[in-house]
Amino acid sequence: MKEQKTVFITDAATAFGLLNAKLYSEQGWNVVAAVRDPNHAEELNRLDNLLLVKVDMTSREMLEAAVWQTLSQFGSIDEVVNNAEYADTEMISEVMANATSSVPQPVRPVRKRALNDSADNNKPPSSYRRPIRSFAL
Repeated sequence: MKEQKTVFITDAATAFGLLNAKLYSEQGWNVVAAVRDPNHAEELNRLDNLLLVKVDMTSREMLEAAVWQTLSQFGSIDEVVNNAEYADTEMISEVMANATSSVPQPVRPVRKRALNDSADNNKPPSSYRRPIRSFAL
């Protein structure tokens, strides 16, 4: 049996973040939805295999706590989708790399993208996956 993968999505309660969360959830992934205000995450709460975490993406401490909570609950982070408008991508990359250094599978960040590319086959296109060392938006 194949192990279930986990995606960490920033700003997951709005627009593309929400669409990404739904897409990954429908594909059977564990979805970690990082949001600024959990009170505005009604749609997210309907998803299966969801971990909702409150994170200000400019705060290293909040991000580290969310990453450790994710690893504690799901055991790994396989991909990161950064939708946060105000986020330090270097900090995100560094926190993810440090937190997952003991996890066998590397975190694979995913660039911001329109979901219409993957709407036909209902799964994230592999062409958007980047290794951690080239994390950029």
